[in-house]
Amino acid sequence: MQVDFGRLGLLTDVEGRRRVVKGLIFTAVYSRHMFVFPTYRETLNDVIAGFEAAWVFFDGVFAVAVPDNMKAIADRANATDPRLNDSFREYAESRGFVVDPARVRSPQDKPVVAYCTSFEGP
Repeated sequence: MQVDFGRLGLLTDVEGRRRVVKGLIFTAVYSRHMFVFPTYRETLNDVIAGFEAAWVFFDGVFAVAVPDNMKAIADRANATDPRLNDSFREYAESRGFVVDPARVRSPQDKPVVAYCTSFEGP
């Protein structure tokens, strides 16, 4: 499963402020099924809540998660030896999945979370 944040747009919150809404986007590698968890922040708690919601949506835990090097997951981005946040690593171990962050400055490794909405028929 590939995981990355994307900008969803602006939303007026309950206090009347217009805020940027981000989506934590989960994409199953083989089926390309997607789940989007909307959030205002990219904190560790928001990321874990997104993962929990994804497990419910997909009806199970994927064996491997390939996130972009987001700050909530990776304390230090590195092409060959990324340092995972201890709290997220413990969460992943408790849920039984492996975290394999995308390599830094390697676009071919970056999670594919965008979905083409246009269609050109024959």
